Amino acid sequence: MQKDLRKIFFQLLQQGLWGKMSENNIPTLTPQEWDEIYRISRKQAVQGIIYDGINQLDSDHQPPMALMIRWTVEIDAIERANKKQRETIEQLHSIFTQENNLPLILLKGQANGAHYPAPDHRICGDIDLYFYDKAEQAHSIIEEKGIYIEKETSRKKSNNATYTFNGVPIDHRIRIITLHNPFTRRKLKKLQNRWLAPQQLSTLKVGSTDIATLPPTVSHLMQIAHIQKHLLTEGIGLRQMCDMAMTLHATHHALDTHKLAKQLKTLGLYKIALLIYAFIEQYLGYPRTKLPLPTGYNPQPLLQEIWESGNFGQTDKRNQKSSNTLKRKLQTFRKILEKCLLFARYTPGEAFWWPMEEIYNNSKKLLKTLRL
Repeated sequence: MQKDLRKIFFQLLQQGLWGKMSENNIPTLTPQEWDEIYRISRKQAVQGIIYDGINQLDSDHQPPMALMIRWTVEIDAIERANKKQRETIEQLHSIFTQENNLPLILLKGQANGAHYPAPDHRICGDIDLYFYDKAEQAHSIIEEKGIYIEKETSRKKSNNATYTFNGVPIDHRIRIITLHNPFTRRKLKKLQNRWLAPQQLSTLKVGSTDIATLPPTVSHLMQIAHIQKHLLTEGIGLRQMCDMAMTLHATHHALDTHKLAKQLKTLGLYKIALLIYAFIEQYLGYPRTKLPLPTGYNPQPLLQEIWESGNFGQTDKRNQKSSNTLKRKLQTFRKILEKCLLFARYTPGEAFWWPMEEIYNNSKKLLKTLRL
């Protein structure tokens, strides 16, 4: 009988997220099938969670020793990366807030990871920091230390910037939520000031330091918008969906579902949120009773896209980049347009305005080039 590796993969993923299932019916896999499970877990950046799921299996159902050793070495590297991130967050908090009296908010990353049963087994990316309207001041503080900052120039009035500190990638964000619909963006700007009042913020203990983080509802909205953004561009993977499931599970009791539904509709995120809820329930084993809003959507289109793209589309075989700049831009635009058409039912505002913004921005660049 042919084994359904995708089903087995999700069983292991759910075990890693929630603990051992009452019925463990994972069959004995061949070394080649375990290699495929490992490959998928790396593509989706959830190898730490799958590893935790595997460790709950009986020894005779686990992968061959050679693969487990390689997997364990990788998990050790993930644990060390998380430790280094937390140390870096503490250092940056000291530099910005304690030395320069510049308040910051930690976005995503370690704030999401804290809700996992094994936080150190979550793959960590960059450290996202938000400084209200003081981003330029934050940039200057880092530049004074002789660290090169790469500032975003593609978007008007953007203060987004990236750099490396202690070998860890850092991202200063000017927006906590990225939207392209100009009408919802105006509404968001008004809401954001009220959301981010200091008395509304949550805190996360990082080492011996209390770091400000987003309140549960705002964090939830940001995660939905973040998934939507990457879904429509390079792609989104299971790591972000696991983040959604674990943070929602830990904070669902703090959400005012009536206000949440209203805010989701205001920002054009309501339908995409319901699609995400359907996905985490059906494929990640999230309990239906703890969903903020009921959903009857079929998450199959989202699953197919996630399965193909993987973590931010880094290993998506469909993303073949041309060496020609113009062809590369056309490929990127075509990809965005195809994704927007595919998910237009769930995010009509972004599906229309994102391609329009791309056309406008690239037309300006082309005209500027022709004048030169």
